[in-house]
Amino acid sequence: RSRAVNIFMTLTRLIHTVTSLVPNVAQSFLFPYLPSFVDSFIQILNSSNECNTDPGLRKEIIISLAKLIECFPGVLRPHLMAIVTPVWNILLKSVDLYVRSIVNSSDSSVDVYDSDG
Repeated sequence: RSRAVNIFMTLTRLIHTVTSLVPNVAQSFLFPYLPSFVDSFIQILNSSNECNTDPGLRKEIIISLAKLIECFPGVLRPHLMAIVTPVWNILLKSVDLYVRSIVNSSDSSVDVYDSDG
């Protein structure tokens, strides 16, 4: 599923690039399908289902949504609050894991790097 999101994003980037040469390509090939993709992405981000909690999938979705907002901000404007809410919730849920594994890591095998040499 992560690969499918990646392929969707590759096609979206291609359409965005071609838009400079063919102005209506996004309206014809992307915009009719974009709401259903965004709704599916939001549904996966909001899901607590074990199949949908794959961090790699969520990462790909967040990257894709960020790129979509960057490339087509006007089209994504109506979906913005629906996108930000689950992304924010994921960040809040990830804070504890980050603090435990990175900030408070007591792994002595990590070499200390001295930037001064």
